[in-house]
Amino acid sequence: MGSVGPVFGIPRTTEEVNAGIGGRIAPTWGGLNASGLLAFGRTCFGPAVTILARAWQMVVPGEHVDARTDSAVVNGSQSSIGSRVDALLAHPATIRAVIALGVAMRLGHYFYNRAFWRDECSLWISLARLSWSQLSGQLYYDNEAPLGFLYVQKAILTLAGDSEYVLRLLPMLAGVAGVPLFYLLAKRLLTPRATVLAVTLFAIAFSPIVYSAEVKPYSIELTVAIVIQLIAARALDEGDSRTPTWTLALVGGAALWFSFQSLFVLAAAGATFLLRAGRDRARRWIWPAVVPGVAAMASLAGFFAVSLERMLKNQQMQSSWAIHFWPVIPANAREVLWIPRHFYSLFRAPGDQPIIIAFLGITLFTIGAWRFWRARDLRLGVLVLPFILPLFASAIKAYPYHGRHLLLALPALLILMAHGVETLAGLGSRAARLAATAAAGLLVGASVYVLGTQLPERLHREDMRPLLARLQAVRRQGESLYVYHGGKKGFDYYGPRYLVSNDKVVFGTRDPADVLRLSGLGRVWVLVVRVPDLSVDNWPAFLAELGKLGTCGVEHVVTEADRTLPGAVALYRCDL
Repeated sequence: MGSVGPVFGIPRTTEEVNAGIGGRIAPTWGGLNASGLLAFGRTCFGPAVTILARAWQMVVPGEHVDARTDSAVVNGSQSSIGSRVDALLAHPATIRAVIALGVAMRLGHYFYNRAFWRDECSLWISLARLSWSQLSGQLYYDNEAPLGFLYVQKAILTLAGDSEYVLRLLPMLAGVAGVPLFYLLAKRLLTPRATVLAVTLFAIAFSPIVYSAEVKPYSIELTVAIVIQLIAARALDEGDSRTPTWTLALVGGAALWFSFQSLFVLAAAGATFLLRAGRDRARRWIWPAVVPGVAAMASLAGFFAVSLERMLKNQQMQSSWAIHFWPVIPANAREVLWIPRHFYSLFRAPGDQPIIIAFLGITLFTIGAWRFWRARDLRLGVLVLPFILPLFASAIKAYPYHGRHLLLALPALLILMAHGVETLAGLGSRAARLAATAAAGLLVGASVYVLGTQLPERLHREDMRPLLARLQAVRRQGESLYVYHGGKKGFDYYGPRYLVSNDKVVFGTRDPADVLRLSGLGRVWVLVVRVPDLSVDNWPAFLAELGKLGTCGVEHVVTEADRTLPGAVALYRCDL
């Protein structure tokens, strides 16, 4: 068997570690054989081994470590713990390990192949049943999505089928690409150790992981936002006003068909370039604002003519978004606090962070933004304007200022919080360094906590596949099936896949008297998928009424993971 070289500069053996962890090692790839598999294993787990080996070298006196940083060189003598930590964080293997972790989290969630939930099923129905031309019209269940995203998904469905893996492929690819792209953005704005913190928080953030395995455009929107911010930050860094003029014109013109949120990120970049033109009295900075702006407006006009006007007139969406439109003239005390409440919600949104972590995030964000402001660093505009501009869109009831519709804010939140931690650490005192370390630990720990507590629930959310498999085995010909009102969309997708026909199937409604439709039907199987955020969930009363008509017992329960709705996904056997 031929020798396989180190992959991505990761040492293969103890000899290579001792020869110099920080040395430049040329990457090579194995073929599709045992050597290739070994190389793949080293790629996945090598960074962690390298970090441990490097930490050992720095702790043991007398070892030589070339950290390739400005902050720490240990040469035959023991330096401070802080210098060793800085050297460890600045080592390339550390950031590679963090990026690998972020990619692995997204791929792991994708390959777990959790069941479609109701919103994904709703979009699938539109993709499967509507023609290409009809996709620009009203979608089923008042869904909305960028037209470019719908067309690409329709093409994928037509060519490769409509399995979960196939329909989630595009969001997964966007989510995976977002991790290294976010690293490139953070690296331009932060010190090496602050970059490690920001990328770590992004790698394990709940929302990007979840949206990377959903048939929704949010993962794409986040990655597009990062790309636009990266182009703008690079231009401001390097004083290059020519490249972003045409790059942003091309990217921005196309992005609007795949991402609603990209409009705000493009506008933020353009506004920042205009500020640069005014500050430096350099007219050349006007062009990267004007040319992409014209391209974006032309693209937006086409999009408006095709489908955006219909979306803005969608009464169902307008009704559900109503509380997230900014009341410019407040009518009561609650509306006076609308902006503070919604700003606070940005820091709780990625997985419903604990309240104390939200306030810690706000504090660190403020410190980081203040440092950029004090330095007169215009890149601050590229970061914060994207989630300030949607306020004005919400004021005219054109865009909701809430949750997943503001994923574009996530890069700024994480980067400025990491910069806030770095600012604390740079104050010099031991107390400040301890405070920075504690703050970083709390941010990372809270993200891990959210993943550990909420991801298991999400993995089993509305998963009726085991119920249908059980039903296929026990249901006899002529027996009725009642689908509780929260499960109809899922049944439309999964029912035919488990050969559960629509013969003698009753789809429930939210009417409490719905149970009377089942009276006298004999053996009835009741498929229950309860949805936590539905305004009407009358299941306890419905089950009590069933008990009056006959006897009911639990046949199969998928999960008790949902703390708010125990037994939220279950199959009941009733004799009425």
